[in-house]
Amino acid sequence: MSTTQDGGGRNSLSCSSRSAGKVARSMASAPRNGFLGAIGLNAVAFALVIAVQQLIVFPALSRIVSVTEFAATILFITLSTVLVNVLGGEVSNVSLLRHGQRALHELPWDSPRLLLGGMTLVTTGAAAATMVFAPIQPAVTAQFLAVTLLGMARVFGSTPEKASNEFHLVVVVHGAYAVGAVLGLSLVGPLRSSIVPFLSAELLAVAVVVVVRLRRRAIRLTLRRTEDFSAARRQFLQLALVAILMNTVAYLDRLVIVPLLGAAALSAYYAASALAKSLSMVTNPAANALLARVGAVGDERATPLFSKASRLAVIGWGGLFTLSLALSVAGLAVLYPVYFEVGLSLVVPVAVAAASGSASDLVRPLIMRFVPTSRFLLFNVAYALVFVVSILVFSSLWGLVGFAWGGALARTTLLTIYLVQARYAARLSSAAIVE
Repeated sequence: MSTTQDGGGRNSLSCSSRSAGKVARSMASAPRNGFLGAIGLNAVAFALVIAVQQLIVFPALSRIVSVTEFAATILFITLSTVLVNVLGGEVSNVSLLRHGQRALHELPWDSPRLLLGGMTLVTTGAAAATMVFAPIQPAVTAQFLAVTLLGMARVFGSTPEKASNEFHLVVVVHGAYAVGAVLGLSLVGPLRSSIVPFLSAELLAVAVVVVVRLRRRAIRLTLRRTEDFSAARRQFLQLALVAILMNTVAYLDRLVIVPLLGAAALSAYYAASALAKSLSMVTNPAANALLARVGAVGDERATPLFSKASRLAVIGWGGLFTLSLALSVAGLAVLYPVYFEVGLSLVVPVAVAAASGSASDLVRPLIMRFVPTSRFLLFNVAYALVFVVSILVFSSLWGLVGFAWGGALARTTLLTIYLVQARYAARLSSAAIVE
C-alpha cells in the first residue's frame, strides 16, 4: 500500500513500505548510536544548554547586574529563543522529516535556503524595529542579531548529525556552548553587558559546527533549489506557524504576568517554574530522536508507534509530575530562597503543567508525521485559546495561583487532544491496512 501525503494539508513524507525499507537500509549503513543511545545523547546535549542557562548563567547574572537589567536580559533571551526555535528549529525539523524522501531520490538538502530566508527576515525585522522604536539602541540590536542568527545556525548546523544518528557530535556542539557561556560570565563586568555569556556561547558552538561540517559531508547541503524545495518550504511554513503559536504561548506567561499581576508575581512564578521546566531536558531530546526516526518509516507503522507513545505518555505522567514537583521545591529552596514561601503555593499547578507538557512532547513527533499539518495547527490554536482565556479568568479570581492553574489546564488540554487524536489515527491506519 502506498499513501502519499502532499501539500494539500499532509506532510509530504510518506512512501511505500518497500521505499521505506530502502531508506532504512541506506541509513543503517551509517554509524549509529542505537535508539536509546540517541535519546540519551540528545538528552545530554539538550541538558547542557538548559542547565548552563538555568543553573549557572541566570542565577549568576541576578547577582551581578541590576534588577532592571536582569529583567531586560530575560526578555531579550526569551524573544531570541522564540525566533531560534521557530526559524532554526523548524528548518531542522523539516530536514529530519524529509530526510527519508530526499535520500530515496538522492537529493541534497536545500534546507540552507530556508535558513537563509529566516535569517534575512530576522535581520530586516530587527532593523525596522530599531528605526521605528526610538528607545532601541543600535548596539542592542546588533547584540540581539548576533545571538539570534548564531543560535539559528547552531540549531540547524547539527541536524545532519541527528539524521545520521551521530548524536555524540551534537553533544560536542552543545558542550562548546556551555563552555562559552561560563567563560562569558567573566566578561560581563569588564564589557558591561549581560548578553556576553550568550554571545560567547553561540560563537564557540558555531565554531565547532563549522569544524564538524568541514570534516563530515555524509549529507550534502546546498543553497541551490532542488525539486523537493517547494514541498519543503510549504511544510516549513505550516510547521513554523504552529511553532510561532506554541512558542508564543510557552513564553507568554513571562510577558503577560507583569501587566496582570505585577513584577513581583513574575519573579515568584519564574522562581517556582524554572527547574520544573527542566523536564524538557529529557522529553524534548527523546521527541527529537523519535522525530529523526519516524521521517523514514511508512504509514503502516502508525498504529504500533501511536500505541506505544500513548501508553508511555499516560504511564509516565505520574512520574513526570512527581519529579517536577520535587524540582520546583528544590529550585525554590536552593536557587531562589527569597521566594520560597510564596512559591510553595505554585508548585502543584506548575508540576501539573510541566508533566502534561512533557508527556505531550512524547506524542507530538508522531502527530507531526502522520496527521495533516492543518489539523496539527488547529490543535495548537485550541491550546492557545484555552491558555489565554484560562489565565485571564483564573488570575482575576485567584491571583497568581489562578494564573498558574490556567497554564496547567491549557497544557493538560493539549495532551488530551493529542492522546485522542493518536487513538483515532491508529484506528484509521489499521483500517486502511486491512483494506
